[in-house]
Amino acid sequence: MRKTQLTTCLLSAPLILLTGCATTGDRDFGAVVQHNVVAQVVDLEPQYAGVPIEGGSGDRSVDGVGRYKKGAVKELLVGTTAFKK
Repeated sequence: MRKTQLTTCLLSAPLILLTGCATTGDRDFGAVVQHNVVAQVVDLEPQYAGVPIEGGSGDRSVDGVGRYKKGAVKELLVGTTAFKK
C-alpha cells in the first residue's frame, strides 16, 4: 500500500509542476485574435468630428448629377508627384 502511494506521488508531481507553466497570469493572454477581428471589421457608419464625408452634401451631389447630364462636367485637376528638375 505504501509503495502505491509513493508511486502515485512521484508520477503526479511532474504533472502538477507542468500545470504551473500553463498559467501565464496575463489577463490579456489570447487576445490577439480579438484584436485582429477588431482591426479588420469596417465601421459601416463612421462618425468623424468636423470632417465632411465625401458625397455627404445632397445639394452638391444634385448639382454634380445635373452638370453630368448637361455635359458641363468640371475639368479634373491633374497633378503629379514626380520630381522635376
